[in-house]
Amino acid sequence: MKKIVLYFLFQLFTTLLFGQNDKYPLKVPQAMLDKFKSVYPNATHVFWSNADVSYTTSWNAITKSWDTLVSTHYYSVSFEVKPESFYITIDANGEYKQIQIRMPDSLLPQKIHEYLNENYKGYITEDEYRSKTYRRKNDNKCIVAEQKELIGPDGSKEYELRTIEGDKEYFLNFDGNGKFLRKKEDNDVY
Repeated sequence: MKKIVLYFLFQLFTTLLFGQNDKYPLKVPQAMLDKFKSVYPNATHVFWSNADVSYTTSWNAITKSWDTLVSTHYYSVSFEVKPESFYITIDANGEYKQIQIRMPDSLLPQKIHEYLNENYKGYITEDEYRSKTYRRKNDNKCIVAEQKELIGPDGSKEYELRTIEGDKEYFLNFDGNGKFLRKKEDNDVY
């Protein structure tokens, strides 16, 4: 219990320290905001962040203070256009690098469902996993915890499913037609 309390206090401290940065607020270029609003005029719950940021800090002997240079290479924006949730990575020139659309399993290509039925008999869907009625049992069933459509800058599509298999998490990737491409372990499990 003590570890849990310390963990939440640490999270609160880091959020207050780093999350509320009035000295260096995120400044999204107006042209990028205008382009975003023209493409997604009905977006709600819009949140912009830096996807790739580097900080350089140096001591200024004249002002006797630390100077910080913030360099942003990419921006990311997450938002909703009901019923989907989006996450887009945009470079500093306003070009979309990747679009991720979180989607219900009913919209996945049939070939993906066939692959799951063949390789993960009795798998649990995201809707079942997130429902209040599902209780995780020690039944070693594969849980499809999240599914996304990934769209590259050239318009190419892939599907990515995050699965929970026992105590490990994996990403299953499929091409735009639903053909299986690869399975990789998620090493960023927290």
